[in-house]
Amino acid sequence: MSVDTAAIETVNQEFYAAIESADLDKMTEIWAEDTTDDQVSCVHPGWTLLTAARRCCGPGR
Repeated sequence: MSVDTAAIETVNQEFYAAIESADLDKMTEIWAEDTTDDQVSCVHPGWTLLTAARRCCGPGR
């Protein structure tokens, strides 16, 4: 399996720029662009796995 490290780094930079500018639409475009069922997941250090966009991207997340 080939990994395009440069592409991953570019998307990562774009995602964190969206976080810094509080651009939820851009964050969603990057993070959940290919989901059709609103199913996303995230893990914060010390937390349990969160699933579903409303839990991952809701207020205070």
